[in-house]
Amino acid sequence: MGNYKHKTISLTIKNTEKIAEGQLRLPAGTCIGVVAENDGNGNSSPINLSIQDGGNEVVETMNYKFLKKTSGGRWTDSVMPIEFQCDMTIDVKISTVTAVTADTTIDVLFIIKKGNY
Repeated sequence: MGNYKHKTISLTIKNTEKIAEGQLRLPAGTCIGVVAENDGNGNSSPINLSIQDGGNEVVETMNYKFLKKTSGGRWTDSVMPIEFQCDMTIDVKISTVTAVTADTTIDVLFIIKKGNY
C-alpha cells in the first residue's frame, strides 16, 4: 500500500457521558475510505460519528456501524467509500442519545491516497 497513508484516532465516551471529540491532522491527498470499530463496551444505544472541518460537515453524521469493514475483495474495497480532499485538521465526534454505562471506545481509520487521485 505504498500509495496510501493511514491516520487513526481513538475516541472514548466515558461512563455516564454521551459525547467524545478529538482532532486529527490529515496529510495532503484524497481520503478514499473510512473504517470505524468499537471495543463492544458500554452501550446499547446507537453511536453516531461525525467528521467536520472548521464546522463544515466533511462526512455526513451516521451510525458508526455503517463504517465497519466488510469481508471480500481488496482491502480498500471492503471499507465505506468516502472521498474528500485532505491536508487539513478535522474534528471527529462520537455521540449517543443515552449515556453509556461503561467507557466506550471507537477507533476511526482514514485511508488517504497520496498525490492526485
